[in-house]
Amino acid sequence: MARAVREVVRPDGLNLLQCNGEAAAQSVLHFHVHVLPRHHGDGAPLNWSLVPGDRDEIGALAGRIAEAIDRDGA
Repeated sequence: MARAVREVVRPDGLNLLQCNGEAAAQSVLHFHVHVLPRHHGDGAPLNWSLVPGDRDEIGALAGRIAEAIDRDGA
């Protein structure tokens, strides 16, 4: 789908977005992915801004997630 949208629409980029849960603005209660063609200056920002994080915290969190995947066999 994303390849076809990229070919036909020729956007500067694409966002693939899946919302999960009411707090994440999920409005259709089943799994689906939004394919959002993006153009520079399109005025359609996502609902967060990019802010550098603490690399140590990020690394520790990644380790905990990896452990959970290993433990649960996901």
